[in-house]
This record gives sequence, structure tokens and C-alpha cells, in this order.
Amino acid sequence: MQKHKAKIRHDRHLKPFKGQVGGYAWILNEPRMGKFDKFYKAPLLIKEILGNNNVILELPNGQQIRKHTSQLKAVPG
Repeated sequence: MQKHKAKIRHDRHLKPFKGQVGGYAWILNEPRMGKFDKFYKAPLLIKEILGNNNVILELPNGQQIRKHTSQLKAVPG
């Protein structure tokens, strides 16, 4: 129950995710190995946007992963 409440509190302060299905999003590079390492990795295709601030992305090899919108940045365009 506390885990669910913490997620609701966290999600309340997020900026709205501007990505759309069929578009691309940068994924947060974690863990960063050094001061000069890039913050985001290559853009990935957005397959589906779920209701609980999660997004399903497709990797170049066809695999699908789920990431929270706080770990993504929509590619403008």
C-alpha cells in the first residue's frame, strides 16, 4: 500500500510526457560512467503509452522494454 502511495505522490509532480505512439523518445543513460558521459541514449520508437506513466519502447533488435516517463525525453518533430 505504501509503495502505491509513494508512486502516486511521485507521479503528481512530473511534467506531462509529450511523446506520441509512433514517435521517438530519448532514453536516460544509466548508470553514467563519468562526468562527460552522455545523459541520454539513442532515440527509440514508442510502441505504446500506458495509463500509469509507463511507455513501451522498441529497441533496434525488435525487443520491447517498459520505461517510466521520468526516464524519457520526447524527440521534437
